[in-house]
Amino acid sequence: MNIATKYDVGQIVWIMFNNEPETWEVTKIHLGDVQHRSTSPMITYDLTHHGLNHCGSVHSISGVMEHKIHATKRDLLNSFLTDKD
Repeated sequence: MNIATKYDVGQIVWIMFNNEPETWEVTKIHLGDVQHRSTSPMITYDLTHHGLNHCGSVHSISGVMEHKIHATKRDLLNSFLTDKD
């Protein structure tokens, strides 16, 4: 069984964090329940932000769903537009 993910480990991606667009690095990919899903497994990502936060440490988040991650800043910003825009 081959499972294709939209992003790869080590890839730099864009997400909204604290209402700001930011770049993060994909550090892990998790596959959800493969056996009981009829279409495809739920894919989530662990991300690390290399810019220092206010405490001076590297920030990481886990379990980010694929639809919240974008390859470019333009794709991220376009995701907020509707067909009427």
